[in-house]
Amino acid sequence: YEIPDTVTVISAYAFDNCQYLGGVTIPDSVNTIGAFAFRNCKKLTSIVIPDSVKKLGGGVFNMCNYLESATLPSGLTSIPAELFYNCGSLKSIMIPDGVTEIGYSAFYGCNKFTEIVIPDSVTEIKDRAFENCYRLETVKFGKNLKEIYSHAFEDCTELKSIVFPEGFIKDNQETFAYCRKVQTVFIPSTAKYLGHKSFYGCSNITDVYYAGTEIEWQNIVCTLKEEPHGSRAKFHFN
Repeated sequence: YEIPDTVTVISAYAFDNCQYLGGVTIPDSVNTIGAFAFRNCKKLTSIVIPDSVKKLGGGVFNMCNYLESATLPSGLTSIPAELFYNCGSLKSIMIPDGVTEIGYSAFYGCNKFTEIVIPDSVTEIKDRAFENCYRLETVKFGKNLKEIYSHAFEDCTELKSIVFPEGFIKDNQETFAYCRKVQTVFIPSTAKYLGHKSFYGCSNITDVYYAGTEIEWQNIVCTLKEEPHGSRAKFHFN
């Protein structure tokens, strides 16, 4: 379906539950796509959102189970909540430079992802953003990331290493819970708080590298020190 070039706004729920919509062309005239506009369009396999789009609502492609490829507009400043929630066929995504926040459950259940690159512009990753991306092996965090919220990478069971960037401050409850293949964790000296059960169920952690001194480590709020898998790991200090 080709949207006419007289359209500037695709309203919330505009194509919601159009289960036989196999393709759609969005013209450069569009600047806004409302919440859940293409939710549950089960036959949609690819989408290109033009750079003219400056605002995306939450859940625009929620439950588009057969969506394999998506291109986001270069001027986007945030990834809204549930944007690609349970898009289990989406193979990869390029998050544009300029995005500062990745929203709640934005990529929940995108279980074809194997690698995610977080651009340097991102400062926050919200709750459950990448939860249940169970084929995700590698996450490359940008250098300006400051906080990761609860359950953001829970059940990413193929993730093998976690490297927080220098400047990182805080993660929250069960952020990496049940990431069972994680073996190494790298923590910068800027970290102040690693939340309750942040690494719960990460039973294969062997080494934790902290960029500060052992004395500085004692001042960090971190349950990894007390949890059984943490107590088995070897801690390395600067």
